Amino acid sequence: MIDPAIWWYVTRASSMVAWVLLVLSVLWGIFLATRVLKPNDNPAWLFDLHKWLGGLALVFSSIHVISLWLDSFVTFTIADLLIPFYSDYTKNQFLGRWPIALGVICFYLLASIQISSLLMRKLPRKYWKGIHFSSYLLVVVVSFHAGWTGSDLSSWAYRITALLLIFATTVALAVRILFPKPKRRLPSNTGITS
Repeated sequence: MIDPAIWWYVTRASSMVAWVLLVLSVLWGIFLATRVLKPNDNPAWLFDLHKWLGGLALVFSSIHVISLWLDSFVTFTIADLLIPFYSDYTKNQFLGRWPIALGVICFYLLASIQISSLLMRKLPRKYWKGIHFSSYLLVVVVSFHAGWTGSDLSSWAYRITALLLIFATTVALAVRILFPKPKRRLPSNTGITS
């Protein structure tokens, strides 16, 4: 017989994996944009890994949403999971519906970043870039969502992982600011320009 808490475990695990993949995707995007690893980097490889990590983050976020729907411990409807502020679930009265709403918004933001990346050649560069730069905001908002709704907050492993993810993103953002993008084009096989 399957453990009735299986979906709760899948929910927790998929959320952490999605968060880690999101941060790694942002890091690889920054490595690609700044070329701080030059001359030891390979832009085509960085670009492919960046896309792959972002796609996997969306897959694991989808698993997170589906497993929340399948879980019977805390009941979420499809509307709760797809419409911001629809869910009545509150873990903290002061924050009210915000933590779950932020999770829904993050899911849509991640999906829009991934879809715009697939359509990058068809979109005007400034629109694609604007959507893509929202990934920095996404990491911050996901961190708040995780901190305000996570059931493992008392676990040291969770806390250390969360702090490492936030620290890595902060350092990467500092690198992005301190080492602006190079002026030349990246190799044509990446499909992007600096």
